[in-house]
Amino acid sequence: MAIDIDFAGDFSQVVDITVPITLKRRRGGSIAIVKAWRFETTVVEPEATGGHVASTDTRWQFEWPTATPPPKLGDRLIDDAGVCSVVVRVEPAGGNTRWRVTARNLSIAFGLDNRVAIELAQWDSGPPATITGWKLVDPAVPAHIQPQALVADLDESPPTHEQTFRVTLDTELTLDGNHRLVTADGTTYRVREFENASRIDRLPVAVAEPI
Repeated sequence: MAIDIDFAGDFSQVVDITVPITLKRRRGGSIAIVKAWRFETTVVEPEATGGHVASTDTRWQFEWPTATPPPKLGDRLIDDAGVCSVVVRVEPAGGNTRWRVTARNLSIAFGLDNRVAIELAQWDSGPPATITGWKLVDPAVPAHIQPQALVADLDESPPTHEQTFRVTLDTELTLDGNHRLVTADGTTYRVREFENASRIDRLPVAVAEPI
């Protein structure tokens, strides 16, 4: 259920430049905030990605009715341009009627430069259990693929090498070793590890190897 918030208080008189935003509750429901003030924006690179993966933190201030529970961590803010950000900090800015919120847009500085399909392994009953096929879970997830490490196995003759990649994904799915990633040119990566699955302030990263 959506609730519209529009006050005739002093906030709209003090702040000249305001925009409408929508707050989406993490547990469901949304609140339309008619007048919000975007007063600070910073861009940071939380991990070394060569400038590709960046977080944009925007600080907002707006009035709020005392009878409505305040914004919470993990709620989403959608601004007037349709950009969706996750709430990572909430603090009162004037009693219980005005709040200051920091929302993080887990954006890519120069765009996620790949699209990958996420596929899930289908197993038979065995024994032993074997993969009988792959089920398409998501056909086009924005991603950035970055080489991570090249490991040599010197016990083999000649030595063999294993290349791993860090794949930053714009997805809410939780991946594991049953998943694989397929790029537009057919390159396939098997997921070995999955990081940041429970983080609200970071995009998840799959550590994967080509197969």
